[in-house]
Amino acid sequence: MEVTGNLVTIFEQNEYSAGKFLQKFRVETGGQYSQLLEFSCFNKAIDKVIPKLRNNEGSDIKVDFNISTNLYNDKIYTNLNAFDAEIVRENSLDETETKQESEVKPDPDPDLDDDIPF
Repeated sequence: MEVTGNLVTIFEQNEYSAGKFLQKFRVETGGQYSQLLEFSCFNKAIDKVIPKLRNNEGSDIKVDFNISTNLYNDKIYTNLNAFDAEIVRENSLDETETKQESEVKPDPDPDLDDDIPF
């Protein structure tokens, strides 16, 4: 499967068993019904995926992944396992530009009365 979204964060790599590693990252899909998805990378996939994403938080990315589920104690656990990723559009804005764009601009002439009926 494949999904495109904004890279929110990359977590630290963890060793969950002797010689087995796990690293997660989050992607927000955007749109009207935006979803925050957390992807996992295991062992060799870490070396393939994470270097492409490192230092690119805020960029739009495309993630190729598999879905896996496990049943444990009558609960179903679902994982999104990423096996490839690429940067679609880099984040070129810094925080000051973003802040300036989000500020509300005042009306250029508040005394001007437009007699527009709507």
